Amino acid sequence: MLLKEAELLLNKSDSDNWEDVFKLLKDENNPKIRLLAIELLVQNRCFEKIEEFLKDNNGHVRKYANLQYYKRACISEIQEKIVYDFIPYISKDENLEGEYPQFIEIGATDFEHFFLKHINLTFPYYCEVEKQTLTGIDHTSDNYIPRKLWRKIIDLIEEDLINHEDAYRIFVEEMCTWLKIKLEKASGINIYGNL
Repeated sequence: MLLKEAELLLNKSDSDNWEDVFKLLKDENNPKIRLLAIELLVQNRCFEKIEEFLKDNNGHVRKYANLQYYKRACISEIQEKIVYDFIPYISKDENLEGEYPQFIEIGATDFEHFFLKHINLTFPYYCEVEKQTLTGIDHTSDNYIPRKLWRKIIDLIEEDLINHEDAYRIFVEEMCTWLKIKLEKASGINIYGNL
């Protein structure tokens, strides 16, 4: 199966057929298609089946499966209504096409408990993308944070890991790993809240 075909299947899946689509995607040789299978599980809140990917032979698949699997152990409720999307910033000069997942969504409770206090320490700063000085997280719109500030934020988060229980620590470590991987190519990560 081609990646484009797999993406079409994912986009057309619904509550009636998603399990059939999952069966088609999960055993594909292309790791990018297996990442789509995990996306499908996350969309349908079927976290227990993510265990199938925790020992995948592809490192990116394993890391993403770990990140999504351990989210269940965190403070946020599975269906928390207020969420934050972490979206790699892609300028016209950058190309992250075909790299999955393109964004990570976490509940507001986890965001506020594990990340917000460290992110707030980087404010205020002048945002080159928005051409203005940002003084704090806007919980209702885009918050572009450049790579150099993310490096500081990740350092602060990792220094704070000792203060978290093991289950939470695994989630935070996997989230930091995802951020580092994305920041190898993206110039920053945008945080979007739906408050």
